[in-house]
Amino acid sequence: MKKKEKKTEIKRLDYKPSRSYVLDLEIFSVSNLSHRIGEDALPVTRRYSFYHLLIVTSGTCMHMIDFKSIHCKPRSLLMIRPGQAHRFGFKPKWEGWMVVFRPDLIATSKESSSDSQPDFILQNLQNHLELTEGEHQIIISEILQMLEDTKIKAPTAKIQELLRYKLSALLLRLYIYGNQRKDEDRNNSKSIQRFREFQNLVEKNFPKWQKLSTYVEALQCSEKSLSRATQEAVGMNAKEFLSSRINLEAKRLLAHTELSVTAIAISLGFDEATNFIKFFKREADTTPLKFRRKFAAEKQ
Repeated sequence: MKKKEKKTEIKRLDYKPSRSYVLDLEIFSVSNLSHRIGEDALPVTRRYSFYHLLIVTSGTCMHMIDFKSIHCKPRSLLMIRPGQAHRFGFKPKWEGWMVVFRPDLIATSKESSSDSQPDFILQNLQNHLELTEGEHQIIISEILQMLEDTKIKAPTAKIQELLRYKLSALLLRLYIYGNQRKDEDRNNSKSIQRFREFQNLVEKNFPKWQKLSTYVEALQCSEKSLSRATQEAVGMNAKEFLSSRINLEAKRLLAHTELSVTAIAISLGFDEATNFIKFFKREADTTPLKFRRKFAAEKQ
């Protein structure tokens, strides 16, 4: 009997359209996706190597993004980023549009660091946004126009440039919609800008930078001012925010892979598994193995 292959990582899904399709952005309906891969393949946790913009047009569904259940209904919009653990809801009776695109399609000009730049918008766009009826109609119209643009008979480079322009405009519009629901002064404050810089550093370096002092040095600020900025942005101090990010990755690996606790500890920068177990128990109020068993039982 063939030995079952051990699952050592979250199932990864790369951007792989059909061979005849050469563009870095693809648009298709939920029903089309179900037809492509089968409904049984939808409720599988995956990490994408690309961005995934999803808008619900009819019905209701539940999505899971990094252990957070998101109930979606008509006019719900989701932004799923590369690296996030995502699972489609189990109920297939819903419809919507998906826009998937390679990260390389959107590139920020080196001469500008404006918050209107696509890279900045992709980083700060909300995972979940409830659109108004008017906003929904505009977004659907833009998506359908982009779908028509992919069918234009023209050199690939020209179509790519057109799609890049249209996508940048679409993302900027969504970012504006999201900010209309927030306090503009709060989002533009110096404190929030500092938190965003910290957040970006944490996302890039948390497996190897576990000490807050390393981030403080990189940001050239005091630990007190950094914690104040983090508290204002997300309601926790900087050390708690860093720990929560490490803890999230630990949960991802425990829930969606079969890596040993020791292997997970090493991948997250812990010198010993016992130190990782103590850390996880403090953060999650349970041991890694108990968390893994509980998550497995809930999936059944």
